[in-house]
Amino acid sequence: MFKVFSIASLLQLGTIDSASTFTCRGYYEQPLADGTSIRIGCIREHGVVDARRILQYSCNAGAAYASDTATNDAFAAALARFGFGRKTGVPLPGESAGLLAPVAKWSARSKATIAFGQEVSASALQVAAAAVAIANGGTLLEPLVVSRIVAPDGNVVKAFGRKPLWEAVSAQTARQVLDMLESATGEGGTARRAAIEGLRISAKTGTAQVTDPATGKYSESDFIASLLGIFPTGDPEVVVYVVIQNPHGESYFGSTIAAPVFRDVALELVDALGIAREGEPREARAGTVDVSAPAPATIGDVMPDLAGTAKRLLLPLLARDDLKVVLRGSGTVVRQEPPPGTPVTTGMRIVLELE
Repeated sequence: MFKVFSIASLLQLGTIDSASTFTCRGYYEQPLADGTSIRIGCIREHGVVDARRILQYSCNAGAAYASDTATNDAFAAALARFGFGRKTGVPLPGESAGLLAPVAKWSARSKATIAFGQEVSASALQVAAAAVAIANGGTLLEPLVVSRIVAPDGNVVKAFGRKPLWEAVSAQTARQVLDMLESATGEGGTARRAAIEGLRISAKTGTAQVTDPATGKYSESDFIASLLGIFPTGDPEVVVYVVIQNPHGESYFGSTIAAPVFRDVALELVDALGIAREGEPREARAGTVDVSAPAPATIGDVMPDLAGTAKRLLLPLLARDDLKVVLRGSGTVVRQEPPPGTPVTTGMRIVLELE
């Protein structure tokens, strides 16, 4: 997963470009001045890879070799611009800053391993916020937990607007990375199980080892499978980050475990948000539509049919002194007692079940 931000950082620094290539022989190896060498394994031999293929194949060795083009200080500073190593600022207790160690504490192998996501940690919110920067042209935003507060009568009490923090990467770099990530959902890509026909998706799978608290080393049995998706690629509207901790079964890879979950979530969002897919029939007509806010529910002398009424429109009923109104659940009314048409009397108990 972290390769997305490593490659974006290196592209922004200008130490690599879309034509830069590196050779993956199934491992990364770098000799040191003391005669020893660093050797890091890859999932398989990928051959000659450029930035696009590093992301498409999730090539650890390619990401490590790419990181050799930048200095430790420059690489760390570029990653920090995505918000890693600091809290996001959401007003929730217990948020962690994650881990992006100061360069002074890096070992000879730190830069190479950080490039593909080891020796670094980030919360799901940090990853999602960094991905939003890629999705919206390079600007990091402060995440919002609540977009607005609405009164029972439908009036907006308070709205929380978009708060840009700083530019993580340029708009050009963000667009490059989005286009590169789209290849991961195509043939040979690790996120191909996340693909949806007619919808351009930029995605990156992740399979991270978990530190064993007993040994302080990476566990050989515990993993985190994940998938980060941004869609539609051409004009992003949604970022989805799926994280599955310690998956059990025959596979623990994000490409097989998290990708199908992402696809199900994305399909729901496409329908809910009305995101068009390529090839879908469309009909457009000129005109105007008058839309008025729905009125709060009322109860007179006869019990009305409240089926389908949203919970926020029922809240004023709770203030009635002459009736005992009970709301169960959330969503819209699916059942009511007494039924529609029943005469309403003082002190009557009215139960509305919502789903």
